Amino acid sequence: MTKQLTSKQRYLLFVEHQNRGTRKEKTEKEIAAEIGVHPSTVSREYRRNAMPKAVVRLLYAYRLTGVLTITTDNGGEFADHKTITKGLKGVVVYFADYYCSWQKGLVENTNKLIRQYIPKGSDFSSLTPKFIREIRIKLNKRPREKLNYSTPVAEFFSHFS
Repeated sequence: MTKQLTSKQRYLLFVEHQNRGTRKEKTEKEIAAEIGVHPSTVSREYRRNAMPKAVVRLLYAYRLTGVLTITTDNGGEFADHKTITKGLKGVVVYFADYYCSWQKGLVENTNKLIRQYIPKGSDFSSLTPKFIREIRIKLNKRPREKLNYSTPVAEFFSHFS
């Protein structure tokens, strides 16, 4: 069980996060020492706060024309799911039940395809953005039986162009 942050610690972390890029950035270790928590707690909080904003940024243009719901797993990165609903003007976020991977089949299938390029247990810090982009392009251009051998990128643009 992870330790919960106090409201004061959460506020201090928020202030540090907002000030990134405006002055000399502190490391997560320095921030953790300053507010009295473990560095992994700082990292977890940054991820938790960043995910909803990234989802809104990526899907904002499609909020009125096709994105009606989002189904996620129960990871802490979606704890602030209300930001997604508010930012995408009513898109409903559903959570899959624990140990029910079939409720988010597309995610599980995509993870399986990614494992062809990045084996389980790989060190993600050694992967370059270029390598990850190449994998994304390959997977989006790969024909899928479920799409009548069309590609995900072709199907996406046939609905949103």
